[in-house]
Amino acid sequence: MAVWLLFSLRPAAAGEPRDFKVVAGSGFRGISQALRDEGFIRSKKAFEIYAFLSGQARNLKPGHYQISPAYSGAKIAAILEAGPESETQVTMPEGVTVIDIDRILSEAGVTSLGEFLDYVKLQDRPSEGYLFPETYRFYFDSDPKLVLEKMLAEFARRAQPLLDRDPQNFTRNLILASILEREVPDQEERQIVAGILLKRAKVGMPLQVDAGLCYAKQQAAPETPCHPLTKLDKQIDSAYNTYSNSGWPPGPISNPGVLAIEAALQPKDSPYWYYISDPKSGRTIFAKTIEEQVMNQLKYLNND
Repeated sequence: MAVWLLFSLRPAAAGEPRDFKVVAGSGFRGISQALRDEGFIRSKKAFEIYAFLSGQARNLKPGHYQISPAYSGAKIAAILEAGPESETQVTMPEGVTVIDIDRILSEAGVTSLGEFLDYVKLQDRPSEGYLFPETYRFYFDSDPKLVLEKMLAEFARRAQPLLDRDPQNFTRNLILASILEREVPDQEERQIVAGILLKRAKVGMPLQVDAGLCYAKQQAAPETPCHPLTKLDKQIDSAYNTYSNSGWPPGPISNPGVLAIEAALQPKDSPYWYYISDPKSGRTIFAKTIEEQVMNQLKYLNND
């Protein structure tokens, strides 16, 4: 019995800490069942026996926890007995959209799924592009208003001073930065692409940005994978479709970080008018003419 109990209390699996919520009134057996269902413990029965023998079964407290399946059952019991933390750390990567942020907040237990998104839609001004990507600390079950205010304040502190260097083109540069963040990973290549897109816009040529199509698809159907993009996708009826519309999209398509904003503010002149991303290396392949662009597409993309 003792050997079995010790074995069954071993970590269930490898993994980083993630949110686990103990609902008030769920009861000890409900808690142990939830731990098993979510893969945090190996054995519901072993966890219950241990918690009863240790006296912890009656003292597990409701709230949000960050626990890992790499913790032993004994450690998890001790954490739940000690009580929840009031805050959690949440990282928003560069290039996330409002839809992404809503999902990340939900997974961290900060807001429920759709709560932040619904609140943002009620605002007088759009938030996309103005929510600075950073690592934040939020309270569990936060008011979405407080989350929004915190991210907007970080944008004002970190991004706005950069964009204020060119106040006449503030919005355009933010839109450009949001495109570069999603379209090009390399900083030097971002500056070249920034120059290309500015040239295209100046002569009235469609920007032809795949990231804009992805954004349009996500707005229509958030669960739809972006890639692969098809000919049909290029006919999407959306102001963010930069294949069928000339000029800049009506707003940012992501929330860019400092480096993307700096690239938008420091575009590089080049002889290039076209580019594609090599799916294997992630590098950007440039072309001066449409003929070169077609050859690059055949070479690197193997599609039409």
